[in-house]
Formats: sequence, structure tokens, C-alpha cells
Amino acid sequence: MAFKERAITFLGKQLDFGVAGLGEAMLRNWKPYFFGKEPFQVDIEGIKMLVRPKSPDLYVIYENMVNGQYEPTHDIGKVETAADLGANIGSATVWLEMRYAPKTIVAVEFEEENFRLLEKNLNNNGYEGDVIRLKKAVYSEDGKVGVKINKGHSGHHMVDEKSHDPVAESMSLDSVLKAAGIDKVDFLKMDIEGSERWILTEANKDLFLKRVRYVNMESHGPQQGGDDVEAAVKYFQSLGWSVRTKQVPYPGALRVEAFNPKILEQMGITVPDSPIAEERENRFKEAIDKTVEAVYQKAYALLGLLKPKK
Repeated sequence: MAFKERAITFLGKQLDFGVAGLGEAMLRNWKPYFFGKEPFQVDIEGIKMLVRPKSPDLYVIYENMVNGQYEPTHDIGKVETAADLGANIGSATVWLEMRYAPKTIVAVEFEEENFRLLEKNLNNNGYEGDVIRLKKAVYSEDGKVGVKINKGHSGHHMVDEKSHDPVAESMSLDSVLKAAGIDKVDFLKMDIEGSERWILTEANKDLFLKRVRYVNMESHGPQQGGDDVEAAVKYFQSLGWSVRTKQVPYPGALRVEAFNPKILEQMGITVPDSPIAEERENRFKEAIDKTVEAVYQKAYALLGLLKPKK
């Protein structure tokens, strides 16, 4: 391996704080990433993805496609239908296609630039007709709703009922499934920046109980545009579902998995355990401690590299 390749690999590992290969990918594409003006293509394990310079796109791709953040922690059976709510530029949608090859999958994203890249990324990887794409905001009802566009973070656009400009066309969860021709959804992925408050509602309880097998989502607190970071946990527990959580590497959000016991038991699948609140809190503290320790170790390694020789 040439010196340049060895240097990129080494420095990439030092800059990677828990996201496998991300630092290396940034360094390999440093010119278009830091100085480019147009989206550029990266090849990740045979998948071609267009990403934007100086954006979170690379991080999101590695989080979804390499680190498998949406991989279920328990058997959920064969996945024939899937919905990606908050599809961004399509990395989770592509992962769902690669992982399960469902008969029907729908991707929903309201922001213009994200949706344009979503379509290109799906088409570039051979999924031209395989994915139903909806340029909509997921909301409590069909129509139009105000939205907030975050110009500094392409993954943090959100519904804002107080906004009158800009607005986006909206669809309820039921309407999304009907538009895709999905009666029962086997895998529901959701990362909609706090808009889950309009999906996890009393009105949708019957839909979740009868038509959704498994949910893997990010729940958001006030720091991330939501109400209560534990709201999703409480909602699914009120339905009698098994719930598992995992801390994410930024404040105000929580990864939540929810398993529908009735549907799983009908399939002959054992329902996974659901840790109690105290256990989840301990796991959260352990995750924070490990993250802090990892950051210190990486920092010391990098500083050690840069220290002048005596």
C-alpha cells in the first residue's frame, strides 16, 4: 500500500469517533467534500450514492448502510412491505432494499433537494421502478402544512404548524400506506424530526395494532424538534408492544424499536423482552461513558501522533 493510502487509512481511523469508515471516506473525498459546490458520488460497498459537500450526508449513509442502525435486534420474520418515513436522500431506503428486497416499499420525503437526490440515488442503484416515492410531509392529515427548512443541516427539516411559508403537501400515515397499496406494513422506519407527535396518536392506535408489525424510529425531544424524547416509548408501551431503546450519538434523541406482539405471535415468533425504565437508564449511562472514553482515546492517539519527537 502506498504511503498516501496508508496515511489516509490511519488518519481516517483517528477521526472516526464510532462511525466505521466515515473519517476515511471524508479524507478520500476531501476535495469535493470540503471544496465542492455540487453533489458528488461515493461508492460504499458497491452502492453508488450522491452526497452534498459539507453536509451530514456521508455520516447518514454510513450510519444507515454500513453500521446498520436500523437492523432489528430480534427476529421480525420475512419483510414483504416497508415504509421509510423521512427518507432524506435514500440511504435507509436502499438499505431496506438490500437487506430485505421487499415486494413493496414506499419512501416519503418532503424537502425538494433531499427528494431530488433520493430519486437519483434509487435510480443509480437499479431501483427505478421498485420504490414508490412520495414528495410529502408525514402529518396527521392530508392537505398542506407549514415546514421549517434548516439551511445548515440537510437532515433536520421539520413540520412547523406555525409556518405559513414555506409549506409542503402532507399525508397521514393511513394515506401513505393506501397510496403505496400497503394493507399491512412489516417494517416501518421513521425519522421525521419531531413530527412523530402527529403519527403516534390516539387516532392511529388501531392502525398500529392491526397493520404494523415492527417500528424502528428516532424519537425526538425538544432539542431536536419534538415534545418528549420518551414519548414513543410510552406510546408503544400503551399498546402493549415490546420496546427496546438505544442512545444515539447526539443529545435530545433516542433510537426506539417497537415489536407488535400480536402479529409476531401469530407468525410463531417469540416476542423479545422489553427492558424496564431503570435498565434503559443504566444502558444510557453506560453508552455515554463508553462514548466519552472512546473520544478521549482517539484524541490522545491523534495528539500523540502530532507530538514532536524528542
